[in-house]
Amino acid sequence: MEEEGLRNAYRVAGDGPGFTQPARVSVQAWNGLPFGDLLVRPVLRIDYVWVLARWRVGAAWIGEDAGSDHVPVVARIALAPRGGEAALA
Repeated sequence: MEEEGLRNAYRVAGDGPGFTQPARVSVQAWNGLPFGDLLVRPVLRIDYVWVLARWRVGAAWIGEDAGSDHVPVVARIALAPRGGEAALA
């Protein structure tokens, strides 16, 4: 993606490793007790926000648990003024 001119918003403005998966693990019933999903700390990065060079990345962070098996990457972005691409590198 970067070879095609896109930038990883989390790499530009995020903090820490940005792990997003797994956020939960389904546990099978044991001796008739339903365990359901257990929340776990993510250890892999599978989610990204890719932006064009002309977009300004103000902030990027890992979002809250939304009930999926991974958590989202969230970014605050804005279009840079024309001619401002070089200043954002």
